[in-house]
Amino acid sequence: MSPPNNKIPQNYRTRYSLIERALSDDDSKAWDSLLTHYQAFMRQLIEPYGLDKGDEDDIIQTVMIQVTKRLTRYNRDKMLFRHWLAKLVQEVTLRHLEEEATGRERIQELATHPMFTIGEDISSHFTDYINEEWKAYIVDTAIKRASRHFRGGAVQVLKYTLQGKKADEIMELTGFTRNTIYTHRLRVKKHFEEEVRNLMRQLDFESP
Repeated sequence: MSPPNNKIPQNYRTRYSLIERALSDDDSKAWDSLLTHYQAFMRQLIEPYGLDKGDEDDIIQTVMIQVTKRLTRYNRDKMLFRHWLAKLVQEVTLRHLEEEATGRERIQELATHPMFTIGEDISSHFTDYINEEWKAYIVDTAIKRASRHFRGGAVQVLKYTLQGKKADEIMELTGFTRNTIYTHRLRVKKHFEEEVRNLMRQLDFESP
């Protein structure tokens, strides 16, 4: 999945508190929140493997179990949480494929994909890919949240705007007048940016 034209704010390093609270035995709410929010991101990372939903569900469940076992060993000074989680998703998914009859063939077919970077060290190719997927996830989720407050036309204008389309192109695609497009943009932009900030506060943690 490719992110829509990097319109997300450049400085998206925020807080580490959700992980810190999730590590506390007394804060089950933070733990549930952590898993709920990251399930969609994990599914996004699994998508290139071409698995059916049942297999994806099994992998996500296994990853969540592994997260509960390994989270206390996570060191944010060495690795961003999304990179750590993506590496775990990769490990569990590859193990799942190796157990399938046609899994090895699929691994060979996707050998050049960034999610198949093998080894203890994480390459810049891998982290760059995960960062782009993370931006795409934040943008997509923010759009879904913002869409609760607006009708389809305003949301569609937002999506086209994030894809880098100019007003003339959006007019041709939607049939809206220029004034309608500008009005939709102004109405939905504030809510979208607020949702992005909320997601970053909740999910994105300080980099080393």
